[in-house]
Amino acid sequence: MKTSFRITTALIAFAVAAANCTANRGASATRNETPDSSPPALTMSVGRSGHTATLLPDGKVLIAGGMERNGSNLTSAELYDPRAATFKAAGAMKTKRVGHTADLLPDGRVLVAGGWSEGGVTERAEIYDPAKNVFIPTGGLNAKRGRHTSTLLSDGRVLIAGGEDSSGALGTAEIYDPAKAVFTRTANMTTPRAYHSAALLPDGRVLMAGGVTAGKSVSNSAEIFDPAAGAWSRAASMSTPRYKHSATPLRDGSVLIVGGADERDWRGLHATAEVFDPRKNLFSATGNLNNPRFKHSRAAALLADGRVFVAGGADQPEIYDPAARNFKTAPGKLVLTHSYYSTATALANGEVLIAGGYGSTPPHDSSAAAFVYKP
Repeated sequence: MKTSFRITTALIAFAVAAANCTANRGASATRNETPDSSPPALTMSVGRSGHTATLLPDGKVLIAGGMERNGSNLTSAELYDPRAATFKAAGAMKTKRVGHTADLLPDGRVLVAGGWSEGGVTERAEIYDPAKNVFIPTGGLNAKRGRHTSTLLSDGRVLIAGGEDSSGALGTAEIYDPAKAVFTRTANMTTPRAYHSAALLPDGRVLMAGGVTAGKSVSNSAEIFDPAAGAWSRAASMSTPRYKHSATPLRDGSVLIVGGADERDWRGLHATAEVFDPRKNLFSATGNLNNPRFKHSRAAALLADGRVFVAGGADQPEIYDPAARNFKTAPGKLVLTHSYYSTATALANGEVLIAGGYGSTPPHDSSAAAFVYKP
């Protein structure tokens, strides 16, 4: 299987390195070449981290909001066109946001909700209409929240759960009905959670796992929401307390949980992973990562062949093979110097778009660099 990172407009076999990528500078090299100081060919209009990336029905990707290089939150949005390998401006959001959520609705529009804005977390929500390339305000959340989860349910509604406000982790949840354009409260979770994960299960229920809870402790607990009953029930616990991790539904109906950290944050990173089996209500350990990673909840993508590409939270992407139950460093040896709170989006053509993120060393600038992984 030939694999590559495409960082020029011409298709190349491998991209070997990219270093010091910021909104204005980057480094790239093809196979058998040494890195130079030329910027990557794929560059967003502005550096972003904590943004969202949503695959649209026409194959384009909507990149929205996030935190800019100077620490300010963004209203700007842009569209990545994989056919032209370019970014173009989209209509601006009405509200500055970072740590928000974005979900593709059944009619092709995108719901954007919550996050940090000016003065703290917001309850504001808006809809992106790709036909008009504009954002339109919609009914607001019942609670201000950021770093929550959102899950498109089987019936087309969207479950919004947990997150945090100025007082700490939230246990509230609500559901957006696109037909009525309103958010309605539903039952509270069994445990308040922020920086947790959510994954839709094959039977239409939703798994919530980990996160920081009341008292700022990191949890290994999990629970399941049943939309039909409008109720939560406790699930088996993970083997490891973790937050700022990723959760990816696999083809067999199980859910892959990767990395994260404990209360020590940067000093408590995990290289462990586990798989939740909804039929057995059981988490089981799987192969470890080659590098511990966190802050990658939006940078794990399911590939067309059923493997999982994990891009964020560490310098080098890795691929999880469900059949072998192990992780291997992704071919291409791309070094991502700005990988925290980046995004990885599986494209309709089987490639993966990696966009933005911030670096681990001061001044922690958000990057405008983007890369395409080609399986």
